[in-house]
Amino acid sequence: MEKDNLSFDVYRKPTTRDTIIPKDSCHPHEHKLTTIRFVTKNGKHNLNIINTEKEYNTIKQVLRNNKYDI
Repeated sequence: MEKDNLSFDVYRKPTTRDTIIPKDSCHPHEHKLTTIRFVTKNGKHNLNIINTEKEYNTIKQVLRNNKYDI
């Protein structure tokens, strides 16, 4: 019996793609750290190499867009 190869990807709604707490906001520092932890841990899925690289680049772009240091 031949095994099917499954490929997973992360779906992000276009309207909420870059919506995280910006670094220059007045939110407490703990909230900002939690946001970064959520974004980075959210990318830990069973992705193939191509989708892992794509997700990593998306996370870096979201952080850049919100003025975080990479």
